[in-house]
Amino acid sequence: MKLLKKNLLLVLSIFIILSFTTVAQSYQRVYENLSSYQIESCLDQIDYIYYSRKYSSDGDVYWLITDKVSDIKIVLVPYDYNGRGYGSLLLFASFVMSDPPSLERLNYWNQKYRYTTAYKKYEEYERTLISSDFIIKGGVTKRAVVVWIEKVIHLIREFAEFIGFRS
Repeated sequence: MKLLKKNLLLVLSIFIILSFTTVAQSYQRVYENLSSYQIESCLDQIDYIYYSRKYSSDGDVYWLITDKVSDIKIVLVPYDYNGRGYGSLLLFASFVMSDPPSLERLNYWNQKYRYTTAYKKYEEYERTLISSDFIIKGGVTKRAVVVWIEKVIHLIREFAEFIGFRS
């Protein structure tokens, strides 16, 4: 009987420890803004090759992500710097094609997919773009940022196929 009580106490102790461990693991800090280092730690969690690039003398940075499946180049740009970090992110890809999709085709995409926006930009040449914004300001976890990046990259891949892009 004494051994049974001892074993029961041991099992109960293990159960309590595992319960606290599970609760601690499920807790994720909520961020109101993210620093460049925190954004990069999110990128470290996805299975893509990325490089950071500075685009201003103030040290503003963006990341160039290469989708290994489709070889599409994707750009992640942080916005709304407030002294403590960035309040939003923009993820986009740009496609230059000899036979670009029509505006009607892009509008069809925009009606079907609400988390991305497809559009055309005319500069020296016509580009077709797809982009998605992610607002951090209201409070997000790093896991939410990782999931958003993965989801948008998947949608960019789908979009490239939808418009007939070949890399």
